[in-house]
Amino acid sequence: MLPVLAIISRNMGVHPYLLLIPGTISTSFAFMLPIATPPNAIAFSGGDLVVRAHASMRSEVRDLSLLACLLACLLACLLACLLACLLAR
Repeated sequence: MLPVLAIISRNMGVHPYLLLIPGTISTSFAFMLPIATPPNAIAFSGGDLVVRAHASMRSEVRDLSLLACLLACLLACLLACLLACLLAR
């Protein structure tokens, strides 16, 4: 995913960090998906666990990860602006 984001950032004319930092942090939260990890896939394959139960167990983690992703996006924008100012001198 990161090479694709790097190409997109180059085509958009923005610093790569603007897309790479939020992209990296966002993909690191994939463990929260119902079948993202082998233990989750095994648990769901039995049919006794439903997605709603899985989602309710992870709501706090989801909220914290969304906040972390938002902060990472803001940090990436700030870094991109700072780098653009430094490179413009």
